[in-house]
Amino acid sequence: MLGSARPQHAKTALVVAALLTVICSSGCDDAKQEGTGDGKDAATAAVAEPSLAQAAPAEVAWTARLDVIGQPVEAGPALLVLSKTPRGTVELVSLDAKTGRANFRMPYHPGGTPTGMAMVPRATETDAGRHLAVLRQNDLDAAGPALVAVDVRTGAVVSSTPTAVDDYDACSDGHDVCWSGFESRPGSMVDGPFGTFRDIIPGSAPRRWDLESGRVTEKTLQEGALRVGDPDLYVRGEGRLATLVRIPGTWRTAWTQSVSVLVADGVASKYGWSFAHDEETNVYVGSLGKPFPATVVRRYEQGKRVSTDYASRYVTAGIDGREGKRLWTRRGADPWCSLIRPVPESEARTLCVVRGSRVDRKGKKTAYEDLVVEVQGVDPRTGKVGWTYTLAGKDAEQAYVDDRAPLASYGVVLPGDDGPVALDQRSGALERVAAGTVLLCSVDADMVKVYGEKRVSDTLYVTCDPAGKATTGDLSVFGAAALDGAGQTRYVSMPGRVVAYRLS
Repeated sequence: MLGSARPQHAKTALVVAALLTVICSSGCDDAKQEGTGDGKDAATAAVAEPSLAQAAPAEVAWTARLDVIGQPVEAGPALLVLSKTPRGTVELVSLDAKTGRANFRMPYHPGGTPTGMAMVPRATETDAGRHLAVLRQNDLDAAGPALVAVDVRTGAVVSSTPTAVDDYDACSDGHDVCWSGFESRPGSMVDGPFGTFRDIIPGSAPRRWDLESGRVTEKTLQEGALRVGDPDLYVRGEGRLATLVRIPGTWRTAWTQSVSVLVADGVASKYGWSFAHDEETNVYVGSLGKPFPATVVRRYEQGKRVSTDYASRYVTAGIDGREGKRLWTRRGADPWCSLIRPVPESEARTLCVVRGSRVDRKGKKTAYEDLVVEVQGVDPRTGKVGWTYTLAGKDAEQAYVDDRAPLASYGVVLPGDDGPVALDQRSGALERVAAGTVLLCSVDADMVKVYGEKRVSDTLYVTCDPAGKATTGDLSVFGAAALDGAGQTRYVSMPGRVVAYRLS
């Protein structure tokens, strides 16, 4: 079955092997379409003094003790979280958003989702405004429906469907449930009037499950199309025949174009994907993963020195969402960079451009040579740079390699010449962060053994200081406000608990 990359949980790529984070062959070589600009250096711009929110502690509204394996998903009056059970299984837990009390618990199964992809709750809304959780309760071979949609307050089953691909999620309009297509494949041997032959299991195009009527409709004739971005961005096929397709509605294709033309030669969805969409300009910004040469893999496995030039490791493209044309490319721009906050206001307008190289040898500690990371604010339609914040050497390693960049509102906290600063990725504005401010940092993803297999847990957060080191103390209002959400309450999963914070 197929997996999905969910932008609200940060950019996600399928991990093919440990070396995939080390090696990638050359990116797009169309120099004439490189995005350029004379963007101002945010690091030299005026830095605002620390706000009062840095010193003020956020009030804890409630705490729910759970063995959570990822962040909560807001679904109307409820929060949906996944929790590990003592029996080595996973359950979906619905929490009342106001009190933190459990509404219900329900078995959750990842189905055929790849083990390298984190399990996450899925929520949607009907056209009538009813909030529902969508999940697979049992393994693939179990009797019963493939998916059920349940009321987020009661757990009552509202609708079910007998078949679905495991990247099911709310459709791009926020309603109902959509999933990718799948290719036809060989079936079992069967006897026919002319002898024994192998049956063919027919494929499917992407589908939409209407939760009001229970009807499942097929979207266009794009058999096997895999959803790689919202709204409605799909990849179909592999290799030189792979295409990017926009399918905005049932039985209709807006455009289709070669992946090599839109992104780069040699990229493929099976090595991961990451696309953000800017609604104002209707531009997709992102890329697909790229394999590394067999000769390089062989050198690494033989214990030989392997050096990777970051400028050739990544390429990011800007793609016109209406016409399917490539607008610009940027070599060295890492679309999976953890320094880019996945928020609608700035995600498609922020690039993480990496220069220098990393040196790997099997069994040895990775070394970095001339590492420079530029966080850039860009115009998604032209690729022109409006502002740049530059990190080099140990500062770049701390933030980019070690993922030690605490959360800030619409951005992250980064090392600066005169101490840590909060970078607002909407504008490049900076605010100095006082030494005693308590913030939130992500922790390394743990491997959790569930259903007999080891899987990657989703992101959890711990309190930390502005340098990204774990600390105790009360989370500041500044730190709590950095969490995604609306209103005066923010929710976060920490090891062993879910906490609701009031901002005022």
